[in-house]
Amino acid sequence: MTKQGFGISAFWLKMIAIAAMTVDHIGYLFFPGVGWMRMVGRLTFPIMAFLIAEGYRHTHDLRRYETRLFVFALISILPFYLAFGWVGNVCFTLLCGLLALDCAARLERAWQKAAAVAAFMVLSLPCDWGFAGVLAIYLFGRVENKRLGAACGVAALLLVGSLKDQCLAAILGPGVYAPMRFEIMCAMLLAIPVLMLYNGSRGRSMKYWFYVYYPLHLAVLGLIARITG
Repeated sequence: MTKQGFGISAFWLKMIAIAAMTVDHIGYLFFPGVGWMRMVGRLTFPIMAFLIAEGYRHTHDLRRYETRLFVFALISILPFYLAFGWVGNVCFTLLCGLLALDCAARLERAWQKAAAVAAFMVLSLPCDWGFAGVLAIYLFGRVENKRLGAACGVAALLLVGSLKDQCLAAILGPGVYAPMRFEIMCAMLLAIPVLMLYNGSRGRSMKYWFYVYYPLHLAVLGLIARITG
């Protein structure tokens, strides 16, 4: 990644995503009635999904990138379970999105590409953000104009994610699954201007910081929630 003028680097995008994620998880675990904390958290996944697509475009070793995501997805299983009670952490969704981009690029026919993306969307169903997240990553990576890609990816994440929530609530019942309020989901639209500030530069290196921070903060917050709950 080379610097392309005014804006913010990938480093600052990651820092914004990490800060927003931390606020969101604290809100979910300790202050469930505080809507603004969940709204802040809606910035995180669009930014991380966008950066996965950027990593796909620029990495020198795609297999190592995929392996790293897989390893940290496994590492994050227990911390994610401690915090949220199930095992499908977001690293699996990010991996499925990256694999969807990789596999689709190796196929020639449009129906084959669509089938590959659909397969990874289905595979991600038990995971945080699930098939909406995989679709967003694919759009971030495949739309040539990055600004248009950012808008398309976030819009897909909002619409498909909201539809998924409503379907799950209808199937499982409100006592089992409560969908996130749509006005809170709409806060992810704020990620679009943030992504449009991206100047294409890498900024300070923090290759493993997110991977280490993600399971670590989940373990700390999850343990605190279980001890105090």
